[in-house]
Amino acid sequence: MNTVVLFSSPNKNGNTGILLKSFLDSNTDEVNMIFVFDLEVKPCIDCKYCYKTGKCFIDDDMNEIYKKIESCDVLIIAAPVNFTSFPAPLKLVIDRFQAYWSRKFILKDMQQIKRKKGVLLMTSGMKEEDTFSHCEAMTKQFFSLVNAEFSSKIYAMDTDNYPVKSNENIKNLAICKGKELYNIV
Repeated sequence: MNTVVLFSSPNKNGNTGILLKSFLDSNTDEVNMIFVFDLEVKPCIDCKYCYKTGKCFIDDDMNEIYKKIESCDVLIIAAPVNFTSFPAPLKLVIDRFQAYWSRKFILKDMQQIKRKKGVLLMTSGMKEEDTFSHCEAMTKQFFSLVNAEFSSKIYAMDTDNYPVKSNENIKNLAICKGKELYNIV
């Protein structure tokens, strides 16, 4: 299975990276890592070009992201919580899927993008599970636009006190859910 990961932490080896590595532990298939902090993505400017074409007129790194997400079998968002939301570079990427929204709801173009599984992996220094609720709601909308079934979520909480690297329970949960998703027994 072709997996695309929108990796959304500036710290590639921090809590989010360790959680993702555990989730992908048994996967031997192709994984396309997209480090959103390394991208050149301009914000949506609400020009309405996509209302007429279903495409965004801005020529930047999003063109490759669109192609990769359209053709993948699994889409993973791996992100820390920043002030009860996604990090800004990931929000830029998600906002630029306005073109897909326009295609679906303005142009009524129901051409299907390849069906895929969607996974949300998140970390937070806070202890409350509702810390993730805004991101989960945004993810559900985003996944619906890219034809991804919301298949799995893993939330590592209180990472300020219990970092993922020393939290065997959350790492084992990620390994198990990864094996389940990739049907590795």
